[in-house]
Amino acid sequence: MAKHLISYKSKRTRLNSKTIQNKWKDFVRFWNDEVNYFRKNQFSKDFTKRDIKVSTKAIVNKFKKHYPNSPCPTTSTVYKCLKSNEFSLSIDILQFLSVGKYRKRTLKTQKSSLKNAIPIHQRPEEANNRTTEGHYELDTVIGKREDKYCLVTLLDRKSRRLYSVRSLKTSLAVKEALIKIIENNALKIKTSTIDNGSENVLLHEVINQNNLYKCDAYCSYQKGSIENIHRHIRRYIAKGISMNKFSDEQIQIMINRINEYLLLISK
Repeated sequence: MAKHLISYKSKRTRLNSKTIQNKWKDFVRFWNDEVNYFRKNQFSKDFTKRDIKVSTKAIVNKFKKHYPNSPCPTTSTVYKCLKSNEFSLSIDILQFLSVGKYRKRTLKTQKSSLKNAIPIHQRPEEANNRTTEGHYELDTVIGKREDKYCLVTLLDRKSRRLYSVRSLKTSLAVKEALIKIIENNALKIKTSTIDNGSENVLLHEVINQNNLYKCDAYCSYQKGSIENIHRHIRRYIAKGISMNKFSDEQIQIMINRINEYLLLISK
């Protein structure tokens, strides 16, 4: 017990030493600059300036990218500093895990399953294990229920690269949106996983139905990768905000920034 206390005291002393404070001064300055920029631009309507809450790992990796020759604490060390309030780092910019709230569940009627797609349980192992690129998940993001437009999103399961375009909510429009994404980005789709939404009934005309896999009814969590990515979109376009007010250019700026962030936290 005594050795543990001595070790703890030694680490605390080292962390508070002027040497360490001087060593990490560039990182502390960078952190404070990021916090100030976030506070100023978190509600900006211009997506090129809009700043969102990020993870500690993202800030650390961003600092390493911009200042490769400057000493940088590890993500674990930054967490310890935040917990002990060393360097007085603000947590305003940090994202936290959402806490689900209880919702009253209503009885659902039986939902029909897509006919021109294969059950997800038959999806090939290379798609399940993310061993190669080219295996995608597709979904749509709705703003308001009465909106004219939605976002069609496509995610590579291995690279986690996100593609998206604004589209009308009809099945024909979603089909055309998928064609646009594929052609604009020269994608080769080996498989795609979708849910049983009526907007997906024509996708077999774009992707061979032998390569099109569907989730079980009411089990959209089975394509959890893209469901998780939608959380990043919601940081720019919250639920209940109309998609009609955003231009194609704004959507592309948002997608580019999300991909930059996903690349940061993947390192």
